[in-house]
Amino acid sequence: MQKQKRYQQRPAYGRPGRRRHKVNANRFTAFLAVCAAVTVGVVLLVMFITGSGLFRKKGEVFAEPTATPIPFEQPQPSPAQETAQEQQTPSVVPAEVDSTNPAVFGFQTDIWADGQVVDSYARPAPILFPDAAEYTALKGVTTFRGNNYRTGGSYGAAEVAGQELEHVWDIDTGALTRWSGSGWTGQPLLVQWDADMRQMMNLYTEKKNKETLVEVIYPTMDGKVYFLDMDDGSATRDPIELGFTVKGTASVDPRGYPLLYVGQGVGMEGDYSWDNTYLYVFSLIDGEVLYKYGAEAKDEFAHRVSWQAYDSSPLVCAQADTLVWPGENGVLYTIQLNSEFDRAAGTVSVSPSPGQPVKYRYTTPLNADDEDGTFDTSQGYKRWWGMESSAVAWKNYLYFTDNGGWLQCVDLNTMELVFAQDVTDDSDSTPVLETVGDNVYIYTGSKVDKQLGGEVAEGEGTAYIRKINGLTGEIMWEVPYHCYYVEKLAGGPLASPVLGKGELSGMVFYTIARANSENGGVIVALNTDTGEKVWEKEMKDYSWSSPVAVYTSAGKGYIVQCDSGGDVVLRDGLTGEALSVVSVNGNVEASPAVFNDMIVVGSRGEKIYGIRIE
Repeated sequence: MQKQKRYQQRPAYGRPGRRRHKVNANRFTAFLAVCAAVTVGVVLLVMFITGSGLFRKKGEVFAEPTATPIPFEQPQPSPAQETAQEQQTPSVVPAEVDSTNPAVFGFQTDIWADGQVVDSYARPAPILFPDAAEYTALKGVTTFRGNNYRTGGSYGAAEVAGQELEHVWDIDTGALTRWSGSGWTGQPLLVQWDADMRQMMNLYTEKKNKETLVEVIYPTMDGKVYFLDMDDGSATRDPIELGFTVKGTASVDPRGYPLLYVGQGVGMEGDYSWDNTYLYVFSLIDGEVLYKYGAEAKDEFAHRVSWQAYDSSPLVCAQADTLVWPGENGVLYTIQLNSEFDRAAGTVSVSPSPGQPVKYRYTTPLNADDEDGTFDTSQGYKRWWGMESSAVAWKNYLYFTDNGGWLQCVDLNTMELVFAQDVTDDSDSTPVLETVGDNVYIYTGSKVDKQLGGEVAEGEGTAYIRKINGLTGEIMWEVPYHCYYVEKLAGGPLASPVLGKGELSGMVFYTIARANSENGGVIVALNTDTGEKVWEKEMKDYSWSSPVAVYTSAGKGYIVQCDSGGDVVLRDGLTGEALSVVSVNGNVEASPAVFNDMIVVGSRGEKIYGIRIE
């Protein structure tokens, strides 16, 4: 393995401009006509010789050729398509400023490709994530917080008449060693499949034929993936028997491919073992494992040698057929899947090449492994590597926070660190990304943990909520909260924020655990421009569960919030007033997902609940 490279200061960069040339319209039209004629002739010749019809691209399915090949006209992009393509190309790009230059913090980074550390990297299939609204065409919630900006958590609209919550159904789950029920972040996935997708899957017959079926897909800490009918909680198919604990949130492929991505939260030995820990790709046609990546012991590339897990909810870039998955060992994994989905035949596969994954790692002078439990505070508290929160993606840039209190922006096409920001302490709260014109903003939070001097230290400290410039990494505003760390349970925003829209536009909602008291907390709405409080409400029980915004078709906004006391609360989004409460069994660490008027969430009390908003 080559020696680490110290991060060098480099100038800000931008995308070169493109020179435009004027052409004669008549000559250009004639030229296009000749090109079209030649193209049609070549295609007809190839089809005639091979008898195979048009060539297939990976992941695309075409009808089988007829006896007489049918010529086609090469499609030309419409003005609307050209505009859309231009909008996808960033007019501005992130770059460090003096205060966010990684060299300021002593960052050292490495890239791993084709089985070795390399000096530089250029992705052969460039990544370009779409806007959040275009992340998936599926109906439902397919990843943690719904999309690559993590702004979701709910789908559709709820017609709220009485502003009441109704407990509709619940089903039993179980436990695996010390891990019970649904953990943090533990959000279910909710998908309404098309008819042909239902028919190819191993659903029970009556569920294959249910046109309105919304399927709940829920990996839990008892070592199973549950498949449920959202209407009544009945099973839609046999569960997948994992044999390992899942604490985080899975993802369904946003392209509509029947692929499920599940991260292992605890090693096969259970308890606090992190050996034999992997990330998995399952077929949703038959439940079989199509691919797994990890290590019997530890990834040799990881700086954090005593821990590995995959609690982060991954993203898939459809354009590049690439899986993006931060690891709790401090390694960012990207895997070109080489996926194939034949919708007509009902088959799906993934076959990453031997050179995959391509990986990124980082370290700083303040980072230290937790294995020996020692922390030298003479130069500031030591920090751990590892990403438990889920990343957000804008274009070809990935933003993530980590256990050590760093926010990083990485260019996924070069795997280079663009900028870094010190966010004070362990940040488990998944960020939310917002775009306003050419501006990009990140909302994030840090908890009270490492600042106390060690893993087992108890005490008080300061947690922060921040808005950060996504193009430079600069802090735009921050709001401090006095929080507690008690019995290895941290205080602060472990929950992820929700960004308001409609009548809730201009507001961002946070839940802060153990704020102002050891076991309580607050839920707060902040002005997105200034960070000023719009409203704040005390909670009698702390919460790690992320709030979810639910809207009526008329645009009225509500907030659904769960807590460690087992309360599921419906609040008025404008005022914070608690309108209705349903109590469930056990601490609700998991985050709910909502489809129209139905809330689905699991608890540590070994139950999954369906709760209707009336």
